[in-house]
Amino acid sequence: MKKVFKKMSAAIVSGLMCTVPALKINSAIAEETEKKNTYIVCNTAQDSNIAYFDFEFIFSSKVTAEKSIATTLCNSGYFRSNVVGNRIQSTYNGDAIGSKGILTTTKFIAPIDTKSIFDEIEYRAVIRNENNISLSPTAITVKSILLGDANQDGVVDDNDVSAINKYLISSTKFPLSEDGLLAADVNMDGKIDSKDSMSISNYNLGVFNHF
Repeated sequence: MKKVFKKMSAAIVSGLMCTVPALKINSAIAEETEKKNTYIVCNTAQDSNIAYFDFEFIFSSKVTAEKSIATTLCNSGYFRSNVVGNRIQSTYNGDAIGSKGILTTTKFIAPIDTKSIFDEIEYRAVIRNENNISLSPTAITVKSILLGDANQDGVVDDNDVSAINKYLISSTKFPLSEDGLLAADVNMDGKIDSKDSMSISNYNLGVFNHF
């Protein structure tokens, strides 16, 4: 009888040990398939004399991020960006950029219930001109775009697909706002086309969980 009891106890323990990894795997799968918000944070130059900037994003454990991407405004100098742990460090050093506009874009992926990506990230920057004189912190402004939110109503849904399709029929009759244009380019290839509306449609259907 004792031997039978020992065998039953061993079987129960073994079963429990097998269940724990299974629960962890199922939890990981659920986390990977849960729909998320994708934000693009734009660093925009408000001063054409910027010749050096060094900025840092520190993001929470709820967020994943990619290194910053420079626009053509940074073509007259050296730019680098790296992600280390929960920090993104980006630096430009060169000639004055010469005009105002978006300097860099940075992608952040956050839980779907995130109201603002700025609740999950911190930002700090050093900005100088060609004479190595510090410029005002407002020389670069920061804003976030919810990728896919073409109609700028704060959510990504089939209304955004419709807004893009109408825009493609007639951009004059059915224009998108400046931020709407940025949000509509979900594959970030520099243009808005049917690939973007199809991607948003697939996102809404759950084919993939973020852009």
